Amino acid sequence: MASVFKRRGPDGKKRDVWEYCYRDATGKRVWGVGWADKTKTINHANEVEAECRVVRRGERAAPTAALKNRNKPIAEIVAEYLKWGRVQGGRYGRPWDDQNSNLKEIYLEWWTTELGLKLLADIKLVNVEKALQRLIATGSKAKTAANRVEALRSLCLWSIRRGYLAENPLAGLAKFDTRPQEPHRPLTDDETAALLRTAPPERRLWYEAALGTGFRLNELRSLRCKDLDLFGPSLFLAADYSKDRKEHRQPITRELAEKLKALTAGRQSDDALLGIPRGGANRRCHRDAGAIIAADYRAANVAIKTPAGKATWHSLRKAFVNAVVRCGSDLKTVMTLARHSTAQLSMEVYASADPVRLREATEAAAQHVQAAINRVGCCIDAAKKVAGGEGSIVTTSAANSLPRLRMVGDTGLEPVQPIGEMPDRQDISTLQAPTPKKDSQEKRDSAGHPAQEPTDSKANAGCCIDAAWSPLAVHLRQHALYLLEATA
Repeated sequence: MASVFKRRGPDGKKRDVWEYCYRDATGKRVWGVGWADKTKTINHANEVEAECRVVRRGERAAPTAALKNRNKPIAEIVAEYLKWGRVQGGRYGRPWDDQNSNLKEIYLEWWTTELGLKLLADIKLVNVEKALQRLIATGSKAKTAANRVEALRSLCLWSIRRGYLAENPLAGLAKFDTRPQEPHRPLTDDETAALLRTAPPERRLWYEAALGTGFRLNELRSLRCKDLDLFGPSLFLAADYSKDRKEHRQPITRELAEKLKALTAGRQSDDALLGIPRGGANRRCHRDAGAIIAADYRAANVAIKTPAGKATWHSLRKAFVNAVVRCGSDLKTVMTLARHSTAQLSMEVYASADPVRLREATEAAAQHVQAAINRVGCCIDAAKKVAGGEGSIVTTSAANSLPRLRMVGDTGLEPVQPIGEMPDRQDISTLQAPTPKKDSQEKRDSAGHPAQEPTDSKANAGCCIDAAWSPLAVHLRQHALYLLEATA
């Protein structure tokens, strides 16, 4: 039974507002603050306890957490979400980086204003789609819209895990086509050589480090003098700067290690190793470095834009992956050096086919097929000569009179036995070469020794059937003998 009461204040007097106590759905006592009107307070307490009593009896399902928090302002939920992300919202429980955190806050503020959100329940799929349509109509790219959707979707999924939402309101939202209109293309060998030949010495070392490690631009910027290991030699990449938020130690050549060692002279261990500049207040922190490499591309007569894509800093990473693939490395080695989690990313996005190798493979395949055709013809001719029936022709009428044969054209000989009765590999291997018939009078040479029969070297030249009689040769010989006897 619910009850009401008044508490005493610090001055010892009873307060004007009544408080109440009742038992919730789990049977625990719960206290709440009512009104100055005692009747209103006790009626409210009785109603709440009556609802909880029905749940305790099993007559009604317990209210969900989402139902309890349905009136919580979205501003409080967004603030709680951002606070969580800046502490442990990244991969493996790491905090968001500053750029990601700032973008999340900007995008969620945009959604709150664009949709007029007061509560989480105000997020409707139809309204979200209309807002995205307006955004695309203003000239924004699909990638920009996808980033804003991702911020709102992340908030909804986080709210579901916290019990603030019962289901994801964006579950039916279709994805945008975020494929780049101008993808990053890998540099060719000639373009790589031209870039390294014309770049100034300081920047040439930047490009050599990118081509020798496959590091991304921001990963190259993050390198410190202490990350160079001369005993490996290798470069250490901290998890805070790696895209997959894992530590990596990338092996490098001794030559590159010696060049990087010269940069560490007179520097502190925490100083930047390469010194690649960053952008200023602009959020696109790779803008300055992108302008620098574009100027070096033009100086080296490297086309910035081609039908294959555009040449950027990422082109050096793709060139590294292609070099690893074309030197004959296995797939696991390629994925490890590129720091990819899937083979599809390495083979379909980064690796590209070499036109010269495609041509060589096509010609090699044609030669292989032609050799197989010549080899089959050689075997058939040899079988005819062994049977003594070279030049014999099996006519259609003769073949029709044979119960176990049928004509097949000029592609080869049909088996002596039907397909269902063909001997398996073990049966064929037991076949023996038939003993040739000897004349009644054996030929001897002048010394009285048995004379050797002359061999036709031309007939056996280039043939895959040797004098030892392979099981296939035995079968072909019996086949030819049967044909000749049937048409005699």
